[in-house]
Amino acid sequence: MILRAMSEDDIDSVYDIERAVNEFPWSLQQFVDTHKSNPHCNVVCAHDTVVAYSMVSTVMDEATLLNIAVSPDYQRRGYARELLCHVLTRLSEETIAHCFLEVREGNRKAIALYQSLGFQHISTRKNYYPAVSGREHAWVMCRKLPTTDLGGI
Repeated sequence: MILRAMSEDDIDSVYDIERAVNEFPWSLQQFVDTHKSNPHCNVVCAHDTVVAYSMVSTVMDEATLLNIAVSPDYQRRGYARELLCHVLTRLSEETIAHCFLEVREGNRKAIALYQSLGFQHISTRKNYYPAVSGREHAWVMCRKLPTTDLGGI
């Protein structure tokens, strides 16, 4: 497994994963725009193939996990956990105080992963996500990150 920064050349592979795992995927343009405006985009490669990705946005001392996914053929192997642990470590090193995310209320596997990594459910966004039959609520989750206090320096 190789975990590295996402390159522009990875966007098509990332988009393929997105379409394979989400009924309502981001558009290709959303990936292009997010990658261009964000230094916190990572991929996991196995056998020279992109098998997972994450995209995180930061503002001041807060981060938001915008998107994370693992190719169906590589799920349940720890790639999402490894990727998210890497992201959280990097954010902490940059003195980010909190990481937020939104997850479909019905995505119990993702919620279990996030909870196991210290994320807590802090609110619910009613009818946030499109669903096959109507809309689905989103859980907003947050994890406090350890930071180094530099005494205002």
